[in-house]
Amino acid sequence: MRKLTYSICFLLVSFTLAQSQAIPVPAIPNNVAFAGMNIKLDADARAVIQTDIKALFTNKKFWDAKLDRCVQFFPLIEGVLVDEAVPNDFKYLAVQESSLQPDAISASNAVGFWQFKKETALDYGLRVDDQIDERKHITAATKAAAQYLKKSNGQFNNWLSSLYSYYLGAGTIAKTIPTDWSYAREVTLDGKTDRYLLRFLAHKIAIESSIDRYQSPNPVALLEYANVGGRNLENIARDLSLDLTALRAQNRWLTTNDIPTDKTYSLIVPVRGDQVEGMRELIAAKAPATSKRDDFAQSDIGFPVLNRAQGYSSNLLLYEINGLPGIMAANGDDAAALAKKSKISFSSFLRYNDLSEQMDIEPGQVYYLAKKNKRAAIPYHTVREGETLWKVSQIYGLRLKHLLIVPLTIILFPLTPLITTPLAIMTTSAAILPIAQYSCVQMACF
Repeated sequence: MRKLTYSICFLLVSFTLAQSQAIPVPAIPNNVAFAGMNIKLDADARAVIQTDIKALFTNKKFWDAKLDRCVQFFPLIEGVLVDEAVPNDFKYLAVQESSLQPDAISASNAVGFWQFKKETALDYGLRVDDQIDERKHITAATKAAAQYLKKSNGQFNNWLSSLYSYYLGAGTIAKTIPTDWSYAREVTLDGKTDRYLLRFLAHKIAIESSIDRYQSPNPVALLEYANVGGRNLENIARDLSLDLTALRAQNRWLTTNDIPTDKTYSLIVPVRGDQVEGMRELIAAKAPATSKRDDFAQSDIGFPVLNRAQGYSSNLLLYEINGLPGIMAANGDDAAALAKKSKISFSSFLRYNDLSEQMDIEPGQVYYLAKKNKRAAIPYHTVREGETLWKVSQIYGLRLKHLLIVPLTIILFPLTPLITTPLAIMTTSAAILPIAQYSCVQMACF
């Protein structure tokens, strides 16, 4: 009897601990922003998404490991998507496809971060042989995936269709997607929608609800070291004072010590978070920046990412700005006029753009018509004379309140000695003051 009592007590304690570690399932919204579109969900679609999110949250250990990989790999993925002008939301597709595991292999023999079959990988410029499998290279594979998605979007004029084609192929979905999805800014999904699309939204909602408050125990960040063709892993590890085993673990796409010279290759370099800046400078000295994302510390050229929305009257200047819907202010417009033109409430327009009723509207400026993002796509912004933190938040589509609240660091380089100020201590009033006396701002990225 005593043994039975102990067993029951053990089970009760185990159940209580399991319950205390349960991950709260976020409420499934009626509308989800995706790639500048508004995705409306009916009750049946929301029920399917909720079921998928519960499945993702079932094992907290596995979910936390997945979030760890998101924290590590998202900055690299986002950088490629920026370069390729593909909406940032597609980073969640890589999580859905492979859980961000380079060695993932599907039942149909698709491999790597984005689950490419060999033939498709070769079609999009990836090398796949006994020495190299770029399907396991995070930036090379992401670039190939982005090119596929852009090609599909050119055919269907709809990023949701592009997402669907990644699963079934452009030829297969051509006869199944609604014709009114072309150039659509709003799409409704129901319980009969293909589970692949709803599962993608489940990943997006689940990760967005978790990652900002998640404290990763992993001290390692990942940087990209470009133009390493013709070099040797052992020599690179020695030059950068890196552990060779750790370097190999992050570059499973390469099975030899010597890096070929048949094309341009880059290495993924693991580095402790407190050593990122020193390593970034060391890498930059050895391999000068060749892409927008590598040059962000010197220039913010390329932001905001603007695309003119198609299919609208010429007197309504609608845009996609950083993957979100927006509208350009004309002469004489004020916030109320822009809200009315956009068919959203005045208060929503102010909230989406972190505006007060007293702030002026600038002609030629594109204003957001949906919530800005919680995270920036890049780590740095070089401040120009007269810029404010509000202006920076608009350039990159980053919510101002998250600039002030998230536990990140803003690094300011004045003419006097270096000052490092936690971003969390900045006040809202300080956010609208000029910061021209500083030359560089570190922003939310990873």
